Amino acid sequence: MVNIREVQRLPPAWWLPASFTFLLLLFALLPQFRASIELTWSLWGACAVLAVLQGRLLANSGEGGRELELKISLIPSHYVQAFVQSCIYVYWGLYWEQMRHQAALIVAQIVFAYAFDMLVGWSRRKTWHLGFGQFPIILSTNFFLCFKEEWFYLQFAMIAVGILGKEYFRWNRDGRKRHIFNPSGFALSVFSLGLILSGTTDLTWGAEIATTLANAPHMYVAIFMAGLVVQFFFSVTIVTLFAAAALVAANLVYSSVTGVHFFVDASIPIAVFLGLHLLVTDPSTSPRSRLGSAVFGALYGLSVFGLFEFLRQVDVPLFYDKLLFVPVLNLCVPLLDRLGKSRRVESFRLSALLEATKPRRVNYVFMVVWIGLFGWMLASNFVGRAHEGDDFKYWQTACDEGKRFACENLVTKLELTCNNGGGEECNMLGVLFNRGEVVPLDPLEGVSYFDQACRSGFHKGCQNVVIQAVFDGNVSMTSAGVSDAIEQLPAGCEDGESMSCFLLGYAHVHGHGVPRDIPLAQDLLSTACDMGEAAACAELERGLGTLFFPPGSRPNGP
Repeated sequence: MVNIREVQRLPPAWWLPASFTFLLLLFALLPQFRASIELTWSLWGACAVLAVLQGRLLANSGEGGRELELKISLIPSHYVQAFVQSCIYVYWGLYWEQMRHQAALIVAQIVFAYAFDMLVGWSRRKTWHLGFGQFPIILSTNFFLCFKEEWFYLQFAMIAVGILGKEYFRWNRDGRKRHIFNPSGFALSVFSLGLILSGTTDLTWGAEIATTLANAPHMYVAIFMAGLVVQFFFSVTIVTLFAAAALVAANLVYSSVTGVHFFVDASIPIAVFLGLHLLVTDPSTSPRSRLGSAVFGALYGLSVFGLFEFLRQVDVPLFYDKLLFVPVLNLCVPLLDRLGKSRRVESFRLSALLEATKPRRVNYVFMVVWIGLFGWMLASNFVGRAHEGDDFKYWQTACDEGKRFACENLVTKLELTCNNGGGEECNMLGVLFNRGEVVPLDPLEGVSYFDQACRSGFHKGCQNVVIQAVFDGNVSMTSAGVSDAIEQLPAGCEDGESMSCFLLGYAHVHGHGVPRDIPLAQDLLSTACDMGEAAACAELERGLGTLFFPPGSRPNGP
């Protein structure tokens, strides 16, 4: 360790926080910050807070000749976690553009965290340790919750809350003062609760983050492999293993009782799987005894299961399930450690069984078990894209059969995939809103989903936009969406979509978005009739001059 106070003329309380504050201020020169006045103001506000804190620290440090020290403290768990988490970010960013856009914002948060942490730390004691501890806090936080640019000052506030929680909420463990709460878990829980109570989840990328992690192929394997690196070096496998095992058991019980899966598109959602590796494996805020660690992990898995059910019942965004209970578990750590050493437990020889072997060897055993469990989950499609709940048709069938929460899960799955560019899912949502099935009747909302499906290249979405405009009057013929849909009809007709051929022929009869061309309309209607489109055959029999559908007569729509 190096005491910077001895080799610098100016005290570290002056030059080091000022350097980080100035570096943070330089982010305002980046095009991304210059393009957003709200983001720029958030940055300036963070710098102003740091300047005020530094002024207060300098004023207090001059009292009584108090000297402030800086020591280098390179803790392996910090820089190893920072490395593996960064690898996941890079892989994720290859498949989600917004993640690449967030890169500069994450770096700005890291700079802010260093400055804020050192100012708070020096305000409470004379020595502050410089290392990589801020990296896992920022990276873990952004893996689960990040505010949009217009509200980015709240992101700085969330980081500050995490650091303040680490600094002010402490207790004695093994004769040393240690922080009670996982810093990122504490901040995420506090702000998640605030967002839920205020109904302002849309200020964040939380819902998108929870689903776009799965955009990267084999993300489960990537997270698992990254987790193995941390587990190998720091013997935290037991927590992740028992958390996953508890979720597996709860899922199997639920499925055997209800006949459907509990979660929507995987038995352990990808964001929950990430939470098993990041939010409850901090050695400083988890139990020391092996039995306590096992119970700690199992309680986390069961808490996610229970919170998902509760949030679904009260109609709150479901991605908060993995975030809310972490501080409560941190508070239970002393109780769980006492549990591992209690006489009653020892009478069952559980404690002796878990504590008998050297920690490193026991961790290797747990790693082997964890590898086996994860291998089974992959092979059985318990997780991954081959999970049957990842196909909306599974939930459609379950909904038709009246299975528990199947209809709600159908809508959730359709929305998730539609938002990620799934044209068929967008079209199906449009059908549900158009018919008032499962969701409230809302033809205009249905048209918006049909339009989204069309823009995704799904031919039936384009057909339904035109049908809604021409025959149902739910959208104006002059709208841009209808014009774009008509332009896509030739491609659908070429791909063998009889309805596209029929609607294009109808458009040429009446000049809807295309030139009026009766011979071409005749050919298109004949093609549609040959493909089995009954409406086209009927109009050909009546003659093109009567191709004005009387009241109550329309082609088969959505």
